[in-house]
Amino acid sequence: MLLDNINTPINTPIFKSSVECPVKILYVKGTPPLSSSLAYHSEMEIQYIKRGQGAYFIHNNNYPFQKNSLLVIKPNYIHRIDNELSLYVEKYSFCFDINFLKERNHLADLPEDFPCLLELTEQEATVMEVIIRNIIKEKESGQPYWVEVICSELIRFILLIRRAALRYEPQKQTSPLINEIIRYIEINFRQELTLGQIAERFAVSSSHLSRQFKRCSGLNFKQYLTERRIAEAKRLLQDEPKRKVSAIAQDVGQPDFALFNRSFKIVTGLTPSEYRKLSYRQIK
Repeated sequence: MLLDNINTPINTPIFKSSVECPVKILYVKGTPPLSSSLAYHSEMEIQYIKRGQGAYFIHNNNYPFQKNSLLVIKPNYIHRIDNELSLYVEKYSFCFDINFLKERNHLADLPEDFPCLLELTEQEATVMEVIIRNIIKEKESGQPYWVEVICSELIRFILLIRRAALRYEPQKQTSPLINEIIRYIEINFRQELTLGQIAERFAVSSSHLSRQFKRCSGLNFKQYLTERRIAEAKRLLQDEPKRKVSAIAQDVGQPDFALFNRSFKIVTGLTPSEYRKLSYRQIK
């Protein structure tokens, strides 16, 4: 089902992942929500921006996007939309397990300096959209070898992304300091961390660090740390359905269970238990 002509805001999955075809596509049209939280997952994610403009935080940088942009989010890269900079957006967002490509999965193993943002020519954008539409139509038709055709289309998509990336110089980080700090948080977010501790470790003032961190990530330090912990908690709630929520709270660095529950609901709109039930229903 292609949804381009619908005039009302949309945020809906139009292609759900399955065991035989671990690919999912989400169609989004409208103004981004007032709040969004950090996310990460083991799948590759690619967002094709058909219309609109805004910014996306990926891994350790903010990337301003516009019409005919591609956002490339490698597996386990932290990411979120920057709500303060994002206006109307129409996009296709799809995730896939790179192992679905089988003997060609090395094509999706992108180098460290691969651009997270690509600006496409009109011709490239048209080809990318045709590929997305072909994938959706193949799933809907269910014709013989539809899974193999989707795999082939996905390989073509990756090759075209790699070709477009050849125009770009290796990415330079906007702030080497914040890049290092985010890497440090990624390793240590389960431990007790404060802005003061981080500032002392990296030999900068707390006020300077606070300003730079907000500018580069779109979140203040405390928000980022909380959302990073919640992102890990969401993964554990899905992957370990029998594990106690209190144990997960401890594991992600929030031993105060009441505070963890409160933070989780502020970030996601659901309690941890509600989120786990919702995730379980979606998997079924």
